[in-house]
Amino acid sequence: MAFCTSCGATVGDTDKWCTKCGGATGAAAVAPVGVNREGYQASAAPSEPSLVDYFAKCIKTDFTNLNGRARRKEYWGFYLFFCLVNMVPFVGTLAALVLMIPYVAVTVRRLHDIGKSGWWLLGLMGLPFVAVAFMVVAVLIEQYMLLIPCVLFCMGMGILFLVWMCKDGQPGNNQYGPNPKEALTKGGEDTGCIVFK
Repeated sequence: MAFCTSCGATVGDTDKWCTKCGGATGAAAVAPVGVNREGYQASAAPSEPSLVDYFAKCIKTDFTNLNGRARRKEYWGFYLFFCLVNMVPFVGTLAALVLMIPYVAVTVRRLHDIGKSGWWLLGLMGLPFVAVAFMVVAVLIEQYMLLIPCVLFCMGMGILFLVWMCKDGQPGNNQYGPNPKEALTKGGEDTGCIVFK
């Protein structure tokens, strides 16, 4: 028997992700203070999920999940495989269309991790399309000086998005749930929790 490191729910011994909150569990997880500890043996802290584990989590359990938080490693792990798949001719294009749904979901959860609403994604990705439309109009009416602010706006939005995706998540709980990074690191510290198998 194992416990979720985020919410303390009971999970299967082989489950890596909690079905209730999506938090990592590993083969051994931290039982919260107050859980009946009789009959359980102490174990090592849960191992850190790999990038492949995070990609699989996004595909299998969080395909359309817009709730909760995603740490940087989960976002960048999914993004790495998303880019690798896109490099494959023809198949990459089809796969990219399918993977856009979990990409949007993991990006929204990543924004939640830094305390931003998922609606920011619409602004960060949607407004540059409006700027590109203005650029097309500027070229059509031969007003090339209008291209400069549009290009600068698009670059600024891209830089802001990159900074937010690289930013560390808010410590502790926020309005979107517990910090997934802290849930993994608590197993190795003296937090009043005992690690069980």
